[in-house]
Amino acid sequence: ENGGLRANVSQRFSDIHQIVTDPVQAVNNAVDEVSSLLNKFQGTSS
Repeated sequence: ENGGLRANVSQRFSDIHQIVTDPVQAVNNAVDEVSSLLNKFQGTSS
């Protein structure tokens, strides 16, 4: 249980580190995820 929590925390820190070191890429990744989600929803609704 502790190991899983520790891995989760270190994943969070690496995400934060990436946002701090490369904010443009972090934003691009977020936009890609959102647009792919929107594409999935549009594909199912139309």
